[in-house]
Amino acid sequence: MMVPALRLLTAAVEQRGEPPGKGEVDRDACIPLCTAQPGDCAQHSRGTVHSTAGGRLSRLPLRATSPRAVATWGLATVVVVRSCAYDECMALSTLSRFVSIALIVSTPGAATAATTEDAPQLHIATLNTWGLPYPVAWVDRRERFPEISRFLESLDADLVGLQEVWWGARGLLDLDGLWMGTERRGDSGLAVLSPHPTTIVAERGFDRARGADRLKRKGVLHVRVDHADVGELDVLVTHLQAGGGAVNAAVRAAQVDEILQMLGGVEGAAVVLGDFNFHPEQPHDHAAAQSLVDAGLRDAATVAGDRRATHVRDSRRYDRVYLRDGADMALRTEGAEVLTYGDDALSLLSDHRPVTVQVRAVPR
Repeated sequence: MMVPALRLLTAAVEQRGEPPGKGEVDRDACIPLCTAQPGDCAQHSRGTVHSTAGGRLSRLPLRATSPRAVATWGLATVVVVRSCAYDECMALSTLSRFVSIALIVSTPGAATAATTEDAPQLHIATLNTWGLPYPVAWVDRRERFPEISRFLESLDADLVGLQEVWWGARGLLDLDGLWMGTERRGDSGLAVLSPHPTTIVAERGFDRARGADRLKRKGVLHVRVDHADVGELDVLVTHLQAGGGAVNAAVRAAQVDEILQMLGGVEGAAVVLGDFNFHPEQPHDHAAAQSLVDAGLRDAATVAGDRRATHVRDSRRYDRVYLRDGADMALRTEGAEVLTYGDDALSLLSDHRPVTVQVRAVPR
């Protein structure tokens, strides 16, 4: 992880040959530092280390806001100033190793930035397909699902979590790489779309449900996606209890506990996404959302700043993508967007809006 930053820093300062002999002062080879004596080989600029190696001025960033950075650079200053005082100014070819290591230790963000920029990208999305039959859904799914298929293909996503792909609607989606639960009894309506090799790890129906949700069996579909550049990534797609009010919110809180129980068995990085049906005005929903955060999950839309409503008929943000880092990989949100439809109600693909997230999978 530190190698790119080490090479960068070394290349920036190590531009000379052998150090001068004892008693010779090669002032162009000194690391310029801030001293009080005129004539010393020193320059200073706040937050920057300057080097005049090779006749050019190089600027090396120094993050001096952390105590460790201040202490490390203080030590480097003492060493170099002492050497210059004895006319034994260290040549850059010798000192560059110390400076490179010191700056990397004191500036952890330098290595992280270089690594993040080179890390593979993931395009993730979630969509509740509104798979209910007409007239429960006021636009017939037989008309909408072919359009949904074309829309999902146009996303070109690495993985999409889908909800309400009820058993009677499965044949209406014409998509390659669609992974659905095999348990017809209860019918969770959950699916994952991915062009990468995917394995279904587990299916779980929630223990609690009420009202119309009892006619189906909402729950969690856990799959493992094997991305060529990223490796294996665990994905949990879910759909929680619908409806407002305190009782429905209490059911959702219990369902979140079941999700976290499943997530507890996942060792690596993970994505948890779907239709959470959270009503933020309900204390149970607020606590449930916080329990996800407490478990190490980050709401990608919150990180990216797009917290727009995801339902076409109210202002709530039901549909979410949560990311959790693993010991070997960090999932860094680069962007998130709630996609919108046209104004014509008949053009709606669903009563939910898709949420798309761009992620960098950074090795740790």
